[in-house]
Amino acid sequence: MLSTATVRAAKTTGNRYDLADGKVPGLQLRVGAAGRKSWALMYRIGGRQRRVVLGTYPSVSLKQARTEAQKQIAAVSRGVDPAHERQKRVDEPTVAEAVGEYLRRLDRAPRTVATYKQRLTAHVLPALGKRRLSEVTPEQVRKIHRALPDAARDAAVTKATKAMKTAQVELKDAQARVRAGRRKAAARLATALRRLEKAKAALARAKSTSGKVGANRVVETLRAFFSWATVEWPGYVRENPARFNKAAGFRRNAEDLRTATITQHQRRSLLAAIADAESRPAKARGHISKTYANAFRMAIFTGMRPVDIRTMRHENIRRAIDGGEKKWIAEWRASGDGRTKKANQRRTLNSAAIELIEDQAQLTGGLGWVFPNTAGKQVSSGQLSRTFQRVRDAAGLAEDVTLYVAGRHTYVSEAVMAGVPLAVVGADVDNASAVHRYAHLERAAAGVSEEVLRRLRGEG
Repeated sequence: MLSTATVRAAKTTGNRYDLADGKVPGLQLRVGAAGRKSWALMYRIGGRQRRVVLGTYPSVSLKQARTEAQKQIAAVSRGVDPAHERQKRVDEPTVAEAVGEYLRRLDRAPRTVATYKQRLTAHVLPALGKRRLSEVTPEQVRKIHRALPDAARDAAVTKATKAMKTAQVELKDAQARVRAGRRKAAARLATALRRLEKAKAALARAKSTSGKVGANRVVETLRAFFSWATVEWPGYVRENPARFNKAAGFRRNAEDLRTATITQHQRRSLLAAIADAESRPAKARGHISKTYANAFRMAIFTGMRPVDIRTMRHENIRRAIDGGEKKWIAEWRASGDGRTKKANQRRTLNSAAIELIEDQAQLTGGLGWVFPNTAGKQVSSGQLSRTFQRVRDAAGLAEDVTLYVAGRHTYVSEAVMAGVPLAVVGADVDNASAVHRYAHLERAAAGVSEEVLRRLRGEG
């Protein structure tokens, strides 16, 4: 029977040889030709002689080797082949390898693939990338979910702090120019002051950033990945570790639904601000082009998504006359021109949309983008949102009033308040599943309640 002293004293003979333990059946110490010592277990399963390495000496002591050998013998008695399991372990991909394969084969819109890639590579792979698929546990996913909000806030504060320092430097430079009596120094100073105020507001928003919604989205993306992995590598992933589980205390962070809308008075103020900005001379402060003005009107009067407006092309509009009425249908290609939808989409245009498109055709010649930027190219989401912010500020509206809010949210809310069934509104704006979020059904419900009350009182 082997002892610690025997194992320590075993010397190389120039040839490889094995020393049987004697206490644990099948346990051997192998001494290599170069003197390297390793533990192995010999066993039989299915009528075949098999061998599995348990570790090297002295990293694994005699006592530890015996304990591990007894575990493997117990596994063999249950029909498990340790050598086969060890080979499976070698073949098992890491999370990073599996994620790479997942992203290569992900059949989603390009922007969706890019979003999934950003979430997984930025937040998941640093923590789990080197682990094997079978090693990932729900607790590890929960740890990522808990840490993300703080990380998001820290990143936002760092970025906003840097922007504010830049604004402070610009302000000092502008003040020095004023003292020196430099030309146009007053205008530069006014601009620097505005930028500093915006930077302060951005820093305040960053400090209040929760990051909780983003944490939810990362886990949802990881859940989608593991759902795919359970099919692709069923031997390694039997249960999805990225599922929210209330019973286990793994809860989704609370999310505030974006339900803001604008009132009729605010809408009139906004439309007036758009008209005023459009009427100003081309190089005057606050001027916006006719195309941007019409794009904003399109959002307000149709409830279209900003991305639908940006990606609308004249050649994808089918024009017809039915009973003397213009019946125009706009179509969008699946996943084309920056859109995220996989399926082709179409929408019947109302009279306001037709008038705006006809107006734009006078500028564009009826070809290409319906709402191009000043260079004639596709307008970016940043160009559209920044220009809208200027007219929004001129109208005196709050910062949370985005083009999406002024257009889509308000359009849906007004349609429901007018008595249009929710399903019909959802079909109109192409979002039947989520349109209830900003339909303000509580207002509609209050109206129904009063109507029922009048009937119960016999008043109507």
